[in-house]
Amino acid sequence: MLVGPITRRSRGSNPAPAIFNMKSIYLVPIIILIYFFLVFIIPLLFFPYFLREAKIQQTKKIKTIANKLKSRNKEKTLENIFNYVKSKYYGKVVKLFLFLDRHFYFNVKKLLSLKNRTYLPCHVQNLILKILLINTGQFKEENFVKKIIITPILTIHQYYLIKINNKTFKADPYFKILREIK
Repeated sequence: MLVGPITRRSRGSNPAPAIFNMKSIYLVPIIILIYFFLVFIIPLLFFPYFLREAKIQQTKKIKTIANKLKSRNKEKTLENIFNYVKSKYYGKVVKLFLFLDRHFYFNVKKLLSLKNRTYLPCHVQNLILKILLINTGQFKEENFVKKIIITPILTIHQYYLIKINNKTFKADPYFKILREIK
């Protein structure tokens, strides 16, 4: 039994599903552009020390911590300081957008004073690693090569290549990677 009048549709009047209408065609590129802007452009332009190098802070507190972690062997010093940074701070991609204020932390002396294990973005952890290594007196600016990459989950990321004698080490405390690169 039919309810309602029977109407005849003409050939071209079958409307497309809502997902394929003209408004949604423009929505996808807009979402991609917003994502690209938030994840790549803003960090590169506005987060301190993501692109440019930080002034090396040298205070009594920083030097004291650096000297406690210092070893006679540069590689062991790198390992000690890397493990110190890794144990004191952590990285989690989810928190990347939740704690936006932490992208602007740059006072290493204050960061070293934090008591609890704390989330810090990659470039801030790298800043701490670099400043501690330089404060040991065993490393100089020339030993560090900053690398900026796009991760598989499409976020921008920073780490250092550190040169010791004829060896190069990838140091990435955010993802807990310290290894020699052949």
